[in-house]
Amino acid sequence: DEMVVCGMSLGYADPDRVENSLVTEREPVEGFTRFHA
Repeated sequence: DEMVVCGMSLGYADPDRVENSLVTEREPVEGFTRFHA
C-alpha cells in the first residue's frame, strides 16, 4: 500500500519565530518523481 500526502501553507513567515528557523535537507525532485510526456 502507498499513500500520497500533500500540504500547503499560506501566509507570511515571521522570521523572529523559532519554528521558522528550521532548515532541513531536501531530496532533489528527480530523486522521487518520474515525469511522463
